[in-house]
Amino acid sequence: MTDPKIEELKQTRTKFFTDLNSLVMAANDLEVQNTSWKFVRSAYDFGRLGRLLPDQVWTSQEEENLFNKQFETAIRTFSTAVKGMCSIPRAANLYTVKLYLSAFEFIRTDLLQLYEKSRPASATAELLKAMNVLEREQFFLNRQMDEWEFQTDFHHPNQWEKPCLEGIPKEHKWWHLELGIKDDNTTEDDFEFDWTK
Repeated sequence: MTDPKIEELKQTRTKFFTDLNSLVMAANDLEVQNTSWKFVRSAYDFGRLGRLLPDQVWTSQEEENLFNKQFETAIRTFSTAVKGMCSIPRAANLYTVKLYLSAFEFIRTDLLQLYEKSRPASATAELLKAMNVLEREQFFLNRQMDEWEFQTDFHHPNQWEKPCLEGIPKEHKWWHLELGIKDDNTTEDDFEFDWTK
């Protein structure tokens, strides 16, 4: 009997490679934009499942070789669409914004490490430039979330946008509330303030 998580990772890996290849093959800006919407979600799922099953990331040397062949080109292409994807976030879309933050983080850390681990040379200047674009967009989205704190939609985001959080590491601090993790600099009073005291 197959472990359901391994089966989920297998399906996610297939989708991830499909979207990675679509970014490499995109012929125009519209294709890049449409594929980027799909890729951000598959990168999120591939990253979180890769954290759960680190020994199952690749099933063959062929997969690893394909990833190494396509990763840089795909991420450089993806970085050209990121600003458009993140340009007008709304508080009601809080879960989608957090998904983007995690996907960008998985790309910048986990996927980049997988790429660098199997290559003799370090990342090229062009790839690092693309990673900097993702980091800038993460900063922008985090700042947007700070500005939404007093909006009603921030506290009642679209529930249907909430992704599966299994495998999300505690370093993805934007998910701490949903994961039930208290930040180091918060106290019990920050979570349950009693105005009658």
